Amino acid sequence: MESKGAVVIGKAGAFDAEAATSRIATARKELADAKQRVAEASAAIAELKKTPGFVVPVADALTEEQVRVEEIDKTRMKIVYYPNKPRDLNIFVRGAAHHMGPLVRRRFLQVFSPEKPRYFGQGSGRLELARAIAARENPLTARVMVNRVWMQHFGVGLVDTPSDFGGTGSLPSHPELLDDLTVRFVDAGWSLKWLHREIVLSATYQQSTRPTDVEAGRTKDPDNRLLSHFNRRRLDAEAFRDALLASSGLLDKTVGGPSGDADDAEFRRRSIYAAVSRHKLSDMLQTFDFPDPAIHCARRAETTTPLQQMFVLNSPFVRRQAIALAERLLEQGGSTQEERVDFAHRVLFGREPTAVELRIAGAFLSRDEQAPAGATADIPAAEMHEAPKFEGARVRGRVKGLGDTYTVELWLRNTLAYNARPVTGYFFSRGLEQPANDHGEHVGIGGSYKNAPGRLIVYNGARHRQTLTGKTVLALNQWQHVAFVREGESIRVHLNGRIEPEVRGTAARGYKPGVDQVFIGGRLDNFANFQGQMQEVAIYNRALAPEEISKHVVASGLPGKAHVHKTYASAVLGSRPAAYWPLLTDKPSSGEARDAGSHGNHGQYEGRAGGAETLTAWQRYAHALLSSNEFLYVD
Repeated sequence: MESKGAVVIGKAGAFDAEAATSRIATARKELADAKQRVAEASAAIAELKKTPGFVVPVADALTEEQVRVEEIDKTRMKIVYYPNKPRDLNIFVRGAAHHMGPLVRRRFLQVFSPEKPRYFGQGSGRLELARAIAARENPLTARVMVNRVWMQHFGVGLVDTPSDFGGTGSLPSHPELLDDLTVRFVDAGWSLKWLHREIVLSATYQQSTRPTDVEAGRTKDPDNRLLSHFNRRRLDAEAFRDALLASSGLLDKTVGGPSGDADDAEFRRRSIYAAVSRHKLSDMLQTFDFPDPAIHCARRAETTTPLQQMFVLNSPFVRRQAIALAERLLEQGGSTQEERVDFAHRVLFGREPTAVELRIAGAFLSRDEQAPAGATADIPAAEMHEAPKFEGARVRGRVKGLGDTYTVELWLRNTLAYNARPVTGYFFSRGLEQPANDHGEHVGIGGSYKNAPGRLIVYNGARHRQTLTGKTVLALNQWQHVAFVREGESIRVHLNGRIEPEVRGTAARGYKPGVDQVFIGGRLDNFANFQGQMQEVAIYNRALAPEEISKHVVASGLPGKAHVHKTYASAVLGSRPAAYWPLLTDKPSSGEARDAGSHGNHGQYEGRAGGAETLTAWQRYAHALLSSNEFLYVD
């Protein structure tokens, strides 16, 4: 090979280095221009999505097409796509694709056709099939729908095998009634609203659960299939959960949006928005006979087990509703004990209390009538407790109205060696556990990964993968004050009240807009949770100035001296936090991280069920009413 200037000559011919360099420069420019256009288009799309009503519900659409595996030759096959070209299929004898029987034209099911079934000729035949299923000449569909709606209201259908109307199913208890409702249901345009109204306004539905002739009912109709009286029914799992939230006043009636975890005590939306996983079913829903979503369920089983009552007595979710209901009784129920008890019975049971119930309530409540529910007075030093230890479990909570400019400050003492794992531990996280694509925003202490052991880190999730790292290696097993401040995309983190930020930079928001879910002591996905102690967590719906943060640290006495909760709490509350969880004032048996501020944004300790000893008399009374059979059953 011989070299001459910028041209290299070899067996394959001449290579012009200058031309190649020019082409690379042109390609890079085109790539940069393309990236700029993509960025501009993305910004325009993001701006459009801010338009009110932009995100609307959509449904999947069907197209007429087929995908076929065709033979190229005896040894090779190919996959061919044919748009707008549906086809008929052969019968697969015994289900074997290589053993094809005769070609069968698309048509309605022969077993449901009184005569020879008509063939479908419009496209794939899906629309014709749908119309045949819902045709007046095919009463089975309407009969099944009417029977299921009847079963929803009475607990048992007119046909008590709702998924089997064939020869192996049961006969209707009231065949003429089923026929009548079916015909009028179709005449009403298949209106479910009409059907519900027709049933609930009937004399049969409005009967009492007390039979007029008990002995005759037991001998002639022990199962009450003839409906001589109404059947007492237990609320379904979803209805029971929603009733708890509605009675406490905590039900979030927002329509639409992402699903959530029904086992999360902070999830307050209707149960229709609870995520259902075939791999891990909600413990609460499963306890109250929610069916297995992996298999068909004709009708739900209805069991009565000790676990159900144990759940009602010990669940942090039910306990939270009891506390909120007690606050509602005190605020809205009137000024006297009798008025509040009366209000409680009207809210929960839809009736006035009896004289006996009033007397029992009075005797119970007189023990602690002067203690208001949800009091947040300062706890004396004698009632202080050690700062809680975090060993994997977290404190979770919702800070209502938390915006994109906010501050989190807290005290922590890390006890895990900095070389023990890639990230020593995340102590604050904001985001949702469900859906999984909410990557969240996390603040923690670095470990062996990326040579940042013992330094503060800010990470905005897998979507952006931006990490900001501090300069100081935190002393092990010593109390440190950390204040994380976000202002839009601007980030700063202050350590031990220093005016100069320990971390400063910019990072995109990792959590989804409007998310108010926060975690203390770990990440939302439980990755590398904090190991050590934490206390005095305060969250503000604004950016604290460095001077404010420094003032708080001075008021605490730490580091160096003993922590003084009273002076520190006074300084924090003076800055008007959206949530303030001292933590060290919570009893170790309590499942609730009390908000010492005025907003009532209480948190929840994971792994703690709480205890009745932490409740006031009104809260225990509300809990007892929510645990009663009368609340769970429809009479």
